[in-house]
Order: sequence, then structure tokens, then C-alpha cells
Amino acid sequence: HSRPGHKEGSGAVAFSPSEKRVLVSCGRDKKIKFWDVHSGQHRRTINAGGFLDSIAFFGKGSKLLVDGIEKLSVWDLEKGTVELSVEFEGSAFKGAEALSFAV
Repeated sequence: HSRPGHKEGSGAVAFSPSEKRVLVSCGRDKKIKFWDVHSGQHRRTINAGGFLDSIAFFGKGSKLLVDGIEKLSVWDLEKGTVELSVEFEGSAFKGAEALSFAV
């Protein structure tokens, strides 16, 4: 499926727990995009550098867990940087369809 703003297929969307008007999408175009749900306007893009399948917020919305085809990454959204990255080599999580956190 393709959502507006992603040039190749998109993977998942998630609402920010800290900013209720913000929806985040990820896609096969290697990008994480932030949207204002009221206006529909694009707010920000992070180039993640790999195909993306799933995303999930945690840390009160300041961090984003991103599942790609080759790795799992934790992004610090305030800094726009990767805090932790784990590469897959035959992992059971490779190509996961969805992510969620229990608090």
C-alpha cells in the first residue's frame, strides 16, 4: 500500500502519545514522516537509511522503535539520531509485521 508522502510502499503508522495531533508513518522509501492530523500537513522527515516495516512510540513519545528489513533501531526524536541499532542475522524478528511495548 502507498500512503501520501511515501514514494514506495508504506509500512505502518502510529500516533504520538505526547503530541495528539502527530501521526508518524514509515515506508519502503527509507523515511519516517511526521504529519499534523488536523491539517494533513507534513511536518518533518527522518531519513532512516533502510526499508521500514513497523514503528512504535515509547519513552513518553520521545523515542521511536523502528523495525526494518535488516535491523531494529531506537530513534531519539528530539535529537533525530539513532540511540541503538541491532542488525538481524537469521533473527526471528526479521520482517516483523508489528511492534508494541508493554509498560
